[in-house]
Amino acid sequence: MNAYLKKTVATISLAATLALTGCVSTELKTNDKYDLPVEFSTTNPAMIFPVSLHGVPGNDSEVGLAIKDKNFSFENVIVLHVDSTGGIPVPGVRRVTAFGGIINVKNLEVISYIEKDLVLGNDQDAILAQMPLEMNAIVEELTGKK
Repeated sequence: MNAYLKKTVATISLAATLALTGCVSTELKTNDKYDLPVEFSTTNPAMIFPVSLHGVPGNDSEVGLAIKDKNFSFENVIVLHVDSTGGIPVPGVRRVTAFGGIINVKNLEVISYIEKDLVLGNDQDAILAQMPLEMNAIVEELTGKK
């Protein structure tokens, strides 16, 4: 197995672990080995990796994200997932749980992790309008900039 494939498999495994853990908390959890805020730039980019636990485009049974570009190299990956299953139905709103984490792919370590409950408007337009704001807020928390 080549190095790229090993890193991809490790990233998907760590991402699934983040998304499936049972720690329910809105408190940011951090790895003491890493300093916050985590700085990203053109020389130190991070890949944002939306994780699907319900299949990927073209394959409902595959977990993760199909990555086709093999020419990139990132030290850090920001993992995001929203679970919309479960919860008590409330008219007009949808309760979801959002998971996020930063994984240092080079060392295969989690830098920071958060799980938080969100309340979204219960129609497609409202969800599409609100999700980018919610995900950006989670990324700010994960990087220590909020």
